[in-house]
Amino acid sequence: MPSIAELYNDALALSTEADMDVLKLGGVLLKILEHDPYLLEKLIDEAGLGTRKAYFVISIAVSFHGFEVEPKRLSKLGWGKLSIIAPHVHKDNAEELIELAEGATMPRLRVLMSRIYPPKNSVFMLMGFSRQDFEVVANALVKFGAVRNRRLGILNKEEALLNLIRKSAAK
Repeated sequence: MPSIAELYNDALALSTEADMDVLKLGGVLLKILEHDPYLLEKLIDEAGLGTRKAYFVISIAVSFHGFEVEPKRLSKLGWGKLSIIAPHVHKDNAEELIELAEGATMPRLRVLMSRIYPPKNSVFMLMGFSRQDFEVVANALVKFGAVRNRRLGILNKEEALLNLIRKSAAK
């Protein structure tokens, strides 16, 4: 096991890399936090990480711990997108959420994630369609803001449906 001084130096080096290994840095930061929270604060200041970013990186490392994901792939996403999907990731959906993050901007990803994991007091409506009618509905929803995803189906369909209804009611 590396000494706390070695961990500190590793974290400093990792935090300045252009392609920061978010998982590795998060794991090192977590070990420092568990050993000495004040030392973590010193590291955050010295590395210029920012407290918010440092704790997001730690939570990302915890969320993705044990998953077989290429660190470079996660690094390309950046800590911002990873912080959006990290609270929802598990071994069965990790690949899907990473793909979703790869194909969306951060604001769009926030919207899509809010649709996949809706607020607690949501009311649900189940509808059944023939395959042909489903395609008609899906195409209309896409025109009003929904997004087709090969694994997750149609995302943002609720907002798209409301957009369609509002436009129809305005006529």
